[in-house]
Amino acid sequence: MVHYPFRNAIELTFFSKYQFSWIRHTIITLLVVGLSLLCAIVLPNLGKVFDLVGSFGAYPVNFIIPVVTFIKV
Repeated sequence: MVHYPFRNAIELTFFSKYQFSWIRHTIITLLVVGLSLLCAIVLPNLGKVFDLVGSFGAYPVNFIIPVVTFIKV
């Protein structure tokens, strides 16, 4: 479920000028899956990953979203 939007974002960001290519599509897919596999093998504990995701996600949840909601109301 996460792979499709990530691959789509890469293709739209870097290759939007070009026509669709199955070779490029396959290479991007293999790179994304390979990097995901490498991260899963190298990281012995997902605690560090969860710490980073939580620290980057806490700021918008605590500061940005309430302000935007208040401005919208």
